[in-house]
Amino acid sequence: MSVAQGGSGTSTISVSGVGGFTGTVTLAATGLPNGVSANFAPGSTAGTQVLTLTATASAPITSGAVTITVTGTSASLSATTTVDLSVIAEPGVAPGSGGTTSLTVTPGATTGNTGTISVAGINGFGGVVDLTCRVTTALTNVSDMPTCSLNPTSVTISGSVAQTSTLTVNTTPASSAQNLNRSIFWPLAGGFTFALGLLSVRSPKHKRRVPTIGLLLLFVSTTGLIACGGGATGSGGGGGGGRDTGTTPGAYTITVTGTSGSVSATVGTVALTVQ
Repeated sequence: MSVAQGGSGTSTISVSGVGGFTGTVTLAATGLPNGVSANFAPGSTAGTQVLTLTATASAPITSGAVTITVTGTSASLSATTTVDLSVIAEPGVAPGSGGTTSLTVTPGATTGNTGTISVAGINGFGGVVDLTCRVTTALTNVSDMPTCSLNPTSVTISGSVAQTSTLTVNTTPASSAQNLNRSIFWPLAGGFTFALGLLSVRSPKHKRRVPTIGLLLLFVSTTGLIACGGGATGSGGGGGGGRDTGTTPGAYTITVTGTSGSVSATVGTVALTVQ
């Protein structure tokens, strides 16, 4: 039998009486390689025992078959049989061929921000593999950390054919608030316009009436100049208006992990550069 690291295999041992023998026969296994243990349990048929050989995850891989000797003993009587065992590498997942290894993007890019993750089974692995990704960096004080997503989020491995998933990287573009002064000023202008309108109402202490239209035109032209000046102040120098610089340029690493039951491995590593 072949047993993978961290796995087990079974073999049915049959015991037959010779010359009218009756009695209890005790089985034992010898010659086990390092990291392999043996266990016997009654089989479904009379006179049989099921031998289970279990290899630890760290059991050395055998270069060839190792002969396990099974001995049946009853008082002074004994008989033997053998089982050939091979310890093989644990089935798992690994990066397949053709996967993306590097990406270069500008902050906020919606094109050129995708890559391919290729997943392959190794040592006879087969099954559904769930995929997750994360972004890390050695940069400090990072603004708007890049994020990643995968489509599909799981692939089914069967045989030696690799399966793929599309990796998408999302970054944040720089944005400015240079019109902040203007957006604050105009609501105030509305209140001031209303006040000027009230000034055009005839005061009981004065006989002259200030023309409403003239005041409004004067105010509009004045506020237009002030508003434009406020906008210029906000955009010049960057101190007055405030600014979101977007995703910090530099080097990042995207790690894609494939998980299936107790099997977990890195199936993709992408070097991400944000310009």
